[in-house]
Amino acid sequence: MTSGQNPNPLLTAAEIAGLAGVQKDVVHNWRRRFGDFPEPVRRQGQTQYFAVEPVLEWLERTGRIDPAEGRSELARHNVSATADTWPRGDFIDAATALVALHHRTNAWPDPDTPAPEALARLADAADEADPDDECLYSEIAGLPSEGAALAVLLHAFIDAWWTHEDACEDIIAMHRRLGDTAIAAVELADGAKEFLVRLALGDVADDPSAPVIVDRDELTVDDLTDDGGQFVIADPYAGSGALLAAAARRLPDGVYAPRFVGAVDDERLLRLARRRLAVAADGGLDVQIFHGDDLPDDIARPDRVVTALPQRLSDPEAVFDAVDRISLRMPEASSAVVLGPESALAADLRGQSKLEHLRLRLLAQASAEAVVSLPDGQIPIRAAHKTAVWVMRKPLPAYCRGRVLLADLRTDALGGAVFSGASFTSTAADEAAEDILTWRLRAKRKRDKAVPFEIERLRKDWGALRPPPRAAVAGAARVADMLAIGTRLDALASKDGNAPMAAWLDPRAATAPVRPQTASIARLRSQRYVRVVPGLRVLEEHVSDDGILLLGAEEVAEPERIGARCLDRLALGAYQAAELTRPGDVVVAASREGQDAWVDVDGAKLAVRPARVIRIGPRGEDRLTPWLLAALIRRCAKPGEKLADVRLPILAPSDLAPTAAALDAIARRRERAAAELAALDALTAQIADGLADGTVDLEPVMTETKED
Repeated sequence: MTSGQNPNPLLTAAEIAGLAGVQKDVVHNWRRRFGDFPEPVRRQGQTQYFAVEPVLEWLERTGRIDPAEGRSELARHNVSATADTWPRGDFIDAATALVALHHRTNAWPDPDTPAPEALARLADAADEADPDDECLYSEIAGLPSEGAALAVLLHAFIDAWWTHEDACEDIIAMHRRLGDTAIAAVELADGAKEFLVRLALGDVADDPSAPVIVDRDELTVDDLTDDGGQFVIADPYAGSGALLAAAARRLPDGVYAPRFVGAVDDERLLRLARRRLAVAADGGLDVQIFHGDDLPDDIARPDRVVTALPQRLSDPEAVFDAVDRISLRMPEASSAVVLGPESALAADLRGQSKLEHLRLRLLAQASAEAVVSLPDGQIPIRAAHKTAVWVMRKPLPAYCRGRVLLADLRTDALGGAVFSGASFTSTAADEAAEDILTWRLRAKRKRDKAVPFEIERLRKDWGALRPPPRAAVAGAARVADMLAIGTRLDALASKDGNAPMAAWLDPRAATAPVRPQTASIARLRSQRYVRVVPGLRVLEEHVSDDGILLLGAEEVAEPERIGARCLDRLALGAYQAAELTRPGDVVVAASREGQDAWVDVDGAKLAVRPARVIRIGPRGEDRLTPWLLAALIRRCAKPGEKLADVRLPILAPSDLAPTAAALDAIARRRERAAAELAALDALTAQIADGLADGTVDLEPVMTETKED
């Protein structure tokens, strides 16, 4: 290579260990054990340096590293090592500009090109790609002589990452190690970015495997476009463009002509954001990043806003004003997700009546849908800074008005950071997002991580925009739900002779909620509270449509299917381990949600794998009933959890009687309701059959009317 362009990289023993995925001591052992291990070419103090090519050749030849992976790791190492030799800030600007230029041009200098010629060629390509110097020409034209070597390294670096976007994101992430405080001040933790973007775009996801339900009849991509037919995503405080780039990655392909708009008040960050968006989602996006402290008034109104308020907006009134401006910009059928200081967005303001009044008024005026308090550290450079998120939606449906969802994720980072790291793995955050997005569809919230509250109640009883402890919520909210259900049941009871709910259930909110003790099913089994009977493995040729009813996973999940599969009675003798169910046995089978459970009232059936039978033993009769056991298993089992590990609350004997009475009454009503539904279905089928074949005529029914 020509002098000045060849970086001639060398490796230390620690860096060789990193390439091979081993500890540093292993490299020293290789040197002692293998005479053909390359010798160091330079020593500086106690550190020895090895030439790259001989080391890679040895690692590949001895099968200690995959050749392609080794070259990729070396490319990443070389760029990272080069970054340490550049002035702070200059490297990220230069490297991201080269990546963006590499994405736009094929005129890339080869390693043998002299440095001055390579730099001139790069400058010409930049002038052609960015004639108005919006994001990269100045950075390329101002490259020092070392820029030619960096361009060579980046060519391999981009190949190692497969995409220009990944390469650009990796370079920007180096700001933490390089001490680039300007970028660090506007960068969020990776998990926080994913969470905000999921809240902003979760209702337009087109991935059928995603847990979020999308009501296509109520919300379609065509409904979410501006007058020009574009779907507009905006960030009025775009910083380095991180949230817009994350949104571009998440937005489904089915969205027509998406447009990304943002505003940045810092010239250097403005250019970085434009470069970042130039390679996001494989490039080709419609992007407009403006220079200023807010979006211009004449741009199209956004369908989605996702933003993090800048540090300069720390005063609560300034925060409220910023949120209000975002809300005023929102058109119909739009939503916004805003991250800001928790001290303004969620903290207790009861001692500051003016601020509390402003915030409660803003909740209603800004169509706030949810408030989520996040764990510390979402702005990594300010690890102790507390943040919260407001989710706004226009218009709010009638069932949402006057209410807001509250979620508190602050403590969910303990024992393993919820939002930290390169991937987003927070169960709590997933549950909160799912609750918010399903509430939009009037669907049942599945996780109760985000809890709905009356704004008027917050005004009177609760200063912070965070839910009280979940157990306290269970008291008032669940009792209210139960009484409402009871009212409906009582209306039915007057017609079918069932006893009113008050005769068998009297729920009360606990004044000081205390979680009951729990025990795993394995422990209950070892203490002989229950017995577990494994399901039988039945040969397919012995299955018929008549005989002993079989209970498998399909039947437990859908009891109406019981009877479709039977064991031929003549074949029962072939199964010496067969044990028929007894009345009151609970049959369980694993499901996607955890465990399905069904109470066999009559017995005399046969459980087949993977289903199993749980039978309450004499020692468990004062703690459990079949209906209680089945209900607790369905409630407490987690997805993927082994049945033996499922932990169930254990009631005191004094609490069992009212619980058993309530669940038995519910079971009897279910039986009667099921019988009535079956009869109604049969009647409907008879009417349909009679009308279809002409054998039935329906005459008008004469009914008596009463005079007022």
